[in-house]
Amino acid sequence: MPSFSSQSSLTDEYEGEDDYSQYMPLYKAAIKGDWESAKRFLDGDQSAATAVINEIGETVLHVAVSVGRRNVNTHFVKELLKLIPSSELAYLNNIWGRTTLHNAAIFGNIEAAKLLVEHNPYLANIHNGGWTPIQFAAAFDQKEMVSYLMTVTIADEDPFPFANKAGFDLLTSMITSEFYDLALQLVQCYPSLATWAPSGQQIALYTLAGKPSAFPSGRVPVKFKNDCNKPSGEDVEKGENTAESFQVHARMSSWVPFFISDVGC
Repeated sequence: MPSFSSQSSLTDEYEGEDDYSQYMPLYKAAIKGDWESAKRFLDGDQSAATAVINEIGETVLHVAVSVGRRNVNTHFVKELLKLIPSSELAYLNNIWGRTTLHNAAIFGNIEAAKLLVEHNPYLANIHNGGWTPIQFAAAFDQKEMVSYLMTVTIADEDPFPFANKAGFDLLTSMITSEFYDLALQLVQCYPSLATWAPSGQQIALYTLAGKPSAFPSGRVPVKFKNDCNKPSGEDVEKGENTAESFQVHARMSSWVPFFISDVGC
């Protein structure tokens, strides 16, 4: 995962170099989802739609998608995107290199993420320190976001997010976050991930073995879709840890054939 240890120093470095007070009304409008106030501001300064408005290099769109609740700011984001060329979205990065979709993924803003990807589908493949939005979503425990991004992230284009180191990091994050059903589906779609590990590290099986919560029994079944192109969406029950269902635990045994060929079992 990209390091966050240097973020405070980066913030200190940028803070004070520019005066962002002029954008405070726009910032507040984005936080509140007040499009009418934002529109009045943008009517007077169209360049503000893509301008950096705070000390961490964020645009108003970064702020709007980071509110975090599923349906907050949907109208605001939709209207704001009308003012931003789709090609320009890929270049709206904060001081840590995160795009607006990275922010939406971290905060679990599903509706905003859908609007961003609709505006520029390649956003799902833009990486920050080697991490695409889906990897951030997994690391920040945003299961519904992971499920959605699995359907729109392009597997066979740079940075090849489901292969080698990127795929290993994603699989490990899924297991760590206890998204066992999605992790299993990822391995079913990309079997090589089961036995691949960076030099000096252990394969994902060891992460799984260290999660006792993966193997209880007698829980309520949920739906499971074995479809690499549409991995869950409507079949993942919102707000429920599907790792606790009997069906998912029963399928954990399906992992074994993927591992035994290369680990000498």
